[in-house]
Amino acid sequence: MYYVRRGEVPQQRHTQLRGADGRLYAEELFGVEGFTGRSSLLYHVVPPTQTHHIEPVRDLRLEPADDGVHRHRLVKTLALPPHGDVTTGRIALFYNGDVIMGVVRPAEAMAPGTFYRNGVADEMLYVHEGRGVCDTVFGPLPYGPGDYLVLPIGTTWRLDPEPGSDQRMLWLECPSELEPPKRYRNDYGQLLEHSPYSQRDIHAPDEVPPRVEEGEFVIHVRTADRITAYHYRHHPFDLVGWDGYLWPFRFNIGDFQPITGRVHQPPPVHQTFQARNFVVCSFVPTRTSTATRSSTTSRGTS
Repeated sequence: MYYVRRGEVPQQRHTQLRGADGRLYAEELFGVEGFTGRSSLLYHVVPPTQTHHIEPVRDLRLEPADDGVHRHRLVKTLALPPHGDVTTGRIALFYNGDVIMGVVRPAEAMAPGTFYRNGVADEMLYVHEGRGVCDTVFGPLPYGPGDYLVLPIGTTWRLDPEPGSDQRMLWLECPSELEPPKRYRNDYGQLLEHSPYSQRDIHAPDEVPPRVEEGEFVIHVRTADRITAYHYRHHPFDLVGWDGYLWPFRFNIGDFQPITGRVHQPPPVHQTFQARNFVVCSFVPTRTSTATRSSTTSRGTS
């Protein structure tokens, strides 16, 4: 991904940043792969570790559909009724050690003052139907039909559907990074000219002022097999600024420019994102042209 800066950050990394009242802001290094992967620096009004109560919420179990034989399956999800919110209403359909994939039809927004953080996996939501705002600690991501929402591991967020907007989404999570394919990037991470989309099509969160209200705020944290509630007396979206290369983003399928040719193209040209041992592809309409056959005849003279 490319470098983004929002709000107020110090001139040098890992140096003090203070408010106009002299208050020292808390710096958080948000990254993956230890200190070798992508990262961002976040500056909080209140240290994000300052929780006052922790309690269990629920266990997570995936039960395999096993009738003693391996078989083809037809999965119909169109008639699923809306249920729960974007986290409690999830229906997992397929899974292995690299990915969990399913659908979700949120019937409601997450409870007021409640947020979600996946501590074990990147997440992706593809919006088939519905509008709203995916609000994150980095800032809001307004969404609509055709949007991919990619949320890196450890991102604190909540989904606020537009009232009266029917929601239908594809959902997946993976313990590896979900990112643009490497073959479309140069050594500096820039998307190349033959890529089916560019950095202009990848939208970072909007810049907003820090949320400094006090009250009761709860983050539901996903670990390997359970959800745990972390209670805070300050709003978790209290960033005065952040910068770096790791952040949630929105990408709309309407900006995907498929690679075309004279004949049907193989599946790799439809690849949109990659992760470990699987890819996300977008099979979209392409232009067609009418082929004409011409023949040349020669007539000799004597």
